[in-house]
Amino acid sequence: MRDSVVAAELSHLARHPIAMQGPGRGHRRTVLDSLVADPQAGLARIVAALDGYWRVAVAPYWPRIRALLHADLAHRLQGLSAGGVRQLLRNLHPAVSST
Repeated sequence: MRDSVVAAELSHLARHPIAMQGPGRGHRRTVLDSLVADPQAGLARIVAALDGYWRVAVAPYWPRIRALLHADLAHRLQGLSAGGVRQLLRNLHPAVSST
């Protein structure tokens, strides 16, 4: 079942009008079609690429990112306990509201 889900998602992406915009469209389509042709190998390639990205772009900074996330969570929970939902959401993006 997993192979069929992977193939369906990659096939959808290969035909998605936004994902296929801009230069390199033909190459992206070829790569995606090759991943669809062998979903198990395609998934392994995707996982390896994401792992490589994580190691280079995120892992070196993860301890700091995690510390900031925990500090933000503590700050927001303090706001929630002190002033309810309005206090919790007061400094979020204007599109976020309590109503």
